Amino acid sequence: MIKRAIRDLDKSYYVSIGGDKEFDYGLDGGISVLGHYIASLVSYEEVLEALLPHKLFVSGPHTDEKPDLNSGSFGRYNPEAIRHIRGVFQETFGDQEFLRETVELYHKHLQPRFDAMLSCYSEINQSASLKAELVEAYETPTRGYFRGHLHSCYDIYDTDTIRTFWLRRAIDGTDLEFYEMLQIIKTAYERTYD
Repeated sequence: MIKRAIRDLDKSYYVSIGGDKEFDYGLDGGISVLGHYIASLVSYEEVLEALLPHKLFVSGPHTDEKPDLNSGSFGRYNPEAIRHIRGVFQETFGDQEFLRETVELYHKHLQPRFDAMLSCYSEINQSASLKAELVEAYETPTRGYFRGHLHSCYDIYDTDTIRTFWLRRAIDGTDLEFYEMLQIIKTAYERTYD
């Protein structure tokens, strides 16, 4: 499933996932838009089925039928499911033939998104006190606090998505797992490219 999604990125197309604020900026239009394109290649049901016996979310608005992107709350990932996915990533991105076959697609479509995600994670985690302050600010109604902070966490298409993703992951305790997954992919392709 992961290999198919990467191999076929250039054949993907925008699919509405069901949120109020959906915009198609093209395949290279930000991390959240990339998710809409990947949805044309891999269904939500396939992802859930691949995780069996782990539930993807332990709480939040999402169901086994579809994600709820209109809710004011967010889905809290199941750490066991994310660890399972990380193991699958280690195996998938250890396949040298697959990496050589898809390295150009990685550099064209994924590397800029991953670099932005990793840079933002590093900025949020530069100190435990900053991270705690940011999480607290996120959980309060004064979310405008972030303006002027977290300079690396903004992309022209993802003004809020990247930083809120990492803060939500800090809250549900899966931020390190997601960071490690991105590092697995980045490191695998960098070794292949060199």
